[in-house]
Amino acid sequence: MRLTVLFSALFVAVFATAISGGFAHAQTAPVSLTAANGSEAGSVALSWDAFPGVTNYTVGWLAVEDYEANREDQEWLKYFAYSNVGATQSWTVRRLTPGIDYWLIACESLNDVAPGATPQCTGWERLTLAAGPACPATGEPATTTPTPTDGTDYDSDNDGLIEVATIDQLDAIRYDLDGDGASEDDAYAAAFPNAADGMGCPSDGCIGYELVADLDFGSSVSAQGWEPIGYYNSDDDYAGFNAVFEGNDHTISNLYISRNDTYNVGLFGWAGAESVIRQVRLLNVSVIGQNHVGGLVGWNDGSIGDSYVTGNVVGDLDFGGLVGRQGEAGSITRSYATASVSGRQSSGGLVGRNDGQISASYATGNSAASGPNAGGLVAYNTGTIAASYATGSATSGDDVGGLVGENTASGTITASYATGNVTAVGTSGYRDYGGLVGHNQGTIADSYATGHLMIRGSNGRSGGFVGYGSGAVNHSYWDTETSGLSSSAGGLGKTTVELQEPTGATGIYATWNPSWWDFGTSSQYPVLKVEGLDVAAQRP
Repeated sequence: MRLTVLFSALFVAVFATAISGGFAHAQTAPVSLTAANGSEAGSVALSWDAFPGVTNYTVGWLAVEDYEANREDQEWLKYFAYSNVGATQSWTVRRLTPGIDYWLIACESLNDVAPGATPQCTGWERLTLAAGPACPATGEPATTTPTPTDGTDYDSDNDGLIEVATIDQLDAIRYDLDGDGASEDDAYAAAFPNAADGMGCPSDGCIGYELVADLDFGSSVSAQGWEPIGYYNSDDDYAGFNAVFEGNDHTISNLYISRNDTYNVGLFGWAGAESVIRQVRLLNVSVIGQNHVGGLVGWNDGSIGDSYVTGNVVGDLDFGGLVGRQGEAGSITRSYATASVSGRQSSGGLVGRNDGQISASYATGNSAASGPNAGGLVAYNTGTIAASYATGSATSGDDVGGLVGENTASGTITASYATGNVTAVGTSGYRDYGGLVGHNQGTIADSYATGHLMIRGSNGRSGGFVGYGSGAVNHSYWDTETSGLSSSAGGLGKTTVELQEPTGATGIYATWNPSWWDFGTSSQYPVLKVEGLDVAAQRP
């Protein structure tokens, strides 16, 4: 059975030191965790008391066999999964594998933890999942997955995901935003004709959709093109997608949207906190919207993983190749965009505005804003960015950086780099531009920049690493030769040789995590290797 949440490198790294001594020795915790087999096969019911001063929580889990087989160099981290659960003190983890042991934990939400601090956590709890469905309370024999005798089974592999093979079926998802296959809309019935009872889902129901074929929108589209799935508009009228969408590495080609007066624009307009979108490949998109515009998702409050977008994205405020705006509950991991991104304000190669978590992700397309805020990866960051990079150019009237345009006081950037050129344009006011970050009030650590910087006009505040700001910068560097600048509002300037010469976590890189970085030869810059990032692709 598939996990319904996605691994975040930054989140598990917070726990790595505390638990590296082994799960058998649980840490001292203010409250304990109770774990029991749930009423459904492969589910675990968790509960815990409130932590002192804590509002929101995260639960995490890891199969014992994955931990035991991958202890070396913290390789087990890639198997750790988690879910942000909000203010509740109870949660049911579903779709785990029956009959095996799991470690489980509950912690203070990372979104609420100060940069560099360790969240409060319960002790680890070990539980062996029941081998089959738990016995019903009535004492009757446990039920099994029914085999439909009438109608078409749209979940033929019984994984709880309804199979999507046509554009009409993709469009019909908007009529079933919780993914349970129940809809009274005629368009839904037409897209899934002659459906078996319950769409043929398992006895515990369906939880979303999965692509089973490549889809192509082609050239036959309306003037406005695709209507995004899920919405949240300025009138506080909303209906978000809150289910699983599994792309299965299939492609969706030639998505066209032209809605320049619409908020939250993308294949999905608004992905809610319960959404999980993964393994989606969008090819050659042409997406135009007003605010919160992205190729995949306009506004993301859920989990996105292992997905990418190519093409063009245009917006007015908060627009990015993958996501327009990511809320505090949102996370992106192992994803990228090569799209060209342009518009008025807050243009990001991957995300326009990020209030959540980004890890092991990157952008290679160019990002441009006629007004303030542009970044090769993110235009405006109040959240966390870890083990990510950008190679495209960034251009803006103010606050423009190779990785991030503006990093606010709550923003953190760790183990990341930028290589693209940075240009500040405009004719009035100060323009802050830097190789990694244009304007920094937050925290940056273990990162570097190599891009060339240029200003058109006057009154520019420039820096090889940071253009302007009083935020903290630790163990981070810029290339004084490739950038053309010898000063910065943070970081240390180094020559190309000084940056390339170390071949391990020594010298200037002594504090950098060798599990995340590949230092290459003495004539190469460090690149990232965490969570399957392709080392060779980063060294053309």
